[in-house]
Amino acid sequence: MIFLVGARRSGTNWFQRMLNCHPHIVSIPSETYLFSHGIEPLTALFQHGVPTSPATGTIYMDRARLVEATRRFCDEVFGELAALLDPKASRILERTPWHAKHLDLIARIYPDARILHIIRDGRTVTRSLLAQPWGPATMDEAAAEWASTVEAARSAQVPHYLEVRYEKLRADPIEGIGQVFAWLDLPFDMTLRSQVSEEAAVPQNMTFADAPEDIGVWWSHLSAEEQEDFDGVAGSLLRSLGYTHDPANGTPRHRRRAPGTQRVRAVLQQFGFRLRRSRWSAAPPRRDLLGEPVGLRMEGLVRAMDEFISALQGGDYRRLAATLSEKARVNMVGPGGRQSGRGPVGTGLLIDALRKSEPSRLSPISANAHYSPLACTAVLGYRDAAGRETDLVFVLEFREDGAGSGITAVTVYGAR
Repeated sequence: MIFLVGARRSGTNWFQRMLNCHPHIVSIPSETYLFSHGIEPLTALFQHGVPTSPATGTIYMDRARLVEATRRFCDEVFGELAALLDPKASRILERTPWHAKHLDLIARIYPDARILHIIRDGRTVTRSLLAQPWGPATMDEAAAEWASTVEAARSAQVPHYLEVRYEKLRADPIEGIGQVFAWLDLPFDMTLRSQVSEEAAVPQNMTFADAPEDIGVWWSHLSAEEQEDFDGVAGSLLRSLGYTHDPANGTPRHRRRAPGTQRVRAVLQQFGFRLRRSRWSAAPPRRDLLGEPVGLRMEGLVRAMDEFISALQGGDYRRLAATLSEKARVNMVGPGGRQSGRGPVGTGLLIDALRKSEPSRLSPISANAHYSPLACTAVLGYRDAAGRETDLVFVLEFREDGAGSGITAVTVYGAR
């Protein structure tokens, strides 16, 4: 197992994609939060002292047995998914930035795991965090998040741990990734070098929102006050990591505040108050062709597709129908021709065709999804009892606005 961690907006997604170029590595496609939100709360319910203890909300289990059982469970989770994604890979790569604060737990369960910790200039990280609709509201909060995440990962008792600097990796991805592969005992040939180089040139993450910026972008985007706020919370850590002002970047273009605002702020600070950074001053999120924030729309689309396919695999057609919007358009394209319908008529066509195809009774052998801001395509491979293989292709469109959310169009190819 390889665990990739780092403060949010530190380039973990970009780093993962380069690592995933290696044929021996298969990446878990999502941020799982398995240890932070699953294993950590679960293990907190166990006590390892007195078997006869009547303490409410706890149960006794031998510590070593609990670790063994948790390892078996995690092996099942990661192993089954890895086998579906790439059965030939020998290493599984999991990326959840938040797991930086749970490395001690991960090391107890996977003492043989390799931990990769990517560190990026905290000023650029906080600028990016503040620009996110889901991010912290103030520089103090953003700086505290960056500092606590970096410090937690660096202080963890982990047998196999490697720090990677984002800025150094951006400057020479081939050299940086080569060193990482060497640390992982993996070969790095010329073909792989070319693939890594191509992937490194594409910095955007899956949500297309606020792509990683150039080195030192914080210099021209943070006000003097924001820089002071950051320094008060995380400046000592930043300097201990070797980050300093770069004279080559020139003089920062500070945003000047109106004199009245400055006087009010000064008076409030005399009484111990600090004005919160306005969320309206954050960089506006990128929007798609429908005028909606791309990152949030993509998240809704992915979750809607997951719910749709999950209901399909389980044969729960009522639940599947609930994922569609009231006037969803359905197109069925198969050996018998093409049928279309909208609303209840379209939903009925979809369910009738799926009942005949009976995907829930077939053995799934592959599942791939391709996303864009407006739609996703899922290709599901099946094998019937006679060993015959077939594919079902679903193209889903999604809408989320003030009027509600749901899948607005479904096109199915291959259903009988």
